[in-house]
Amino acid sequence: MLAVKGTTQNEAVPFTVVDVASSIVNGQSSSMIGFNNASQLSSDAQGISGFNLFEDDNGASRLQRGGATNLENGSDATTGLSWGRWSGTADAVERGTGTVVGQAQNVHFISSQETGPALLPLSGTFNYVKVGNTTPTNQSGVTGTLDAASLTADFTSRQVNVGITATVAGTTLTGTANNLSLFDNAFHDNSNGGGTGSINVNCSGSCGAQASGSITGHFTGNGAVGAGVSYSLESGSTINGVVGFQRVGP
Repeated sequence: MLAVKGTTQNEAVPFTVVDVASSIVNGQSSSMIGFNNASQLSSDAQGISGFNLFEDDNGASRLQRGGATNLENGSDATTGLSWGRWSGTADAVERGTGTVVGQAQNVHFISSQETGPALLPLSGTFNYVKVGNTTPTNQSGVTGTLDAASLTADFTSRQVNVGITATVAGTTLTGTANNLSLFDNAFHDNSNGGGTGSINVNCSGSCGAQASGSITGHFTGNGAVGAGVSYSLESGSTINGVVGFQRVGP
């Protein structure tokens, strides 16, 4: 299952799925997912300002923009995906009490509004191409480049392969996640445990002693026309970001 805790969203009503990647002030980084009804997703003139997540190990189950700035906004009409990035420090909140239990830096998110259970293909293998992304950042907020992004889905076996390569400040990290199992319309893997399939992270340039990472995503639209992916890759430095994909072919 997903490497986070919590209850699932009631799919009988419209809801918004949000995939998130961020660096936590205490040094941890992660990619996560959340399901939000209309009352749980907040926005203002800058854009999205808050959303619920599955609870993490620190008890945080909601992110609020707080003192951060909504620095990027993007969307794709065909897939229904929207993405953005908060620059600065946001609040990690326990949504039952509203208590701030931590802080998250340089939050990246990608979302889609769904009106019911996912209607995924029952069979077939499909390739996806990138339609948008946030600018990757490291734990200090330094920006870089997304060098490559790929996604293939085998709906017969209900497995997903994802590849991400990003560079920030002389560090290039490549995360390859193969055979991720679908849970409804979502998928997740974490090289430190949690999730399914296999994720490998390789580093070139300025690297740490070990490499690790997590990739989280979901499909959107009838027939899985789109997919949103968040990634958090680490080897000495951490690189976070999100990518939107569109299905190729009928």
